[in-house]
Amino acid sequence: MTVLDNIMTGRNLKMRCNFLQQALWVGPARREELAHRKAVEEIIDFLEIQHIRKTPVGRCPTACRSASSSAARLPPSRRSCCSTSPWPA
Repeated sequence: MTVLDNIMTGRNLKMRCNFLQQALWVGPARREELAHRKAVEEIIDFLEIQHIRKTPVGRCPTACRSASSSAARLPPSRRSCCSTSPWPA
């Protein structure tokens, strides 16, 4: 499982469509997954972990593993959790 898949799995708890709709990937399930994918991309950009996006989680260093695990728990908008980035620009 890649870091991207790991974060999407964490976001799965926030999806409203049922299993059948998600399996068929039609209508609202498709729109909802695309919206969550966009949120995941924003989280990856916010945490600055673009370089490990497609790396399997088991091969990542411990710090990156914890970052990807905690990324799924971030709110959809980083503006709602903090006003400034903790990392220098």
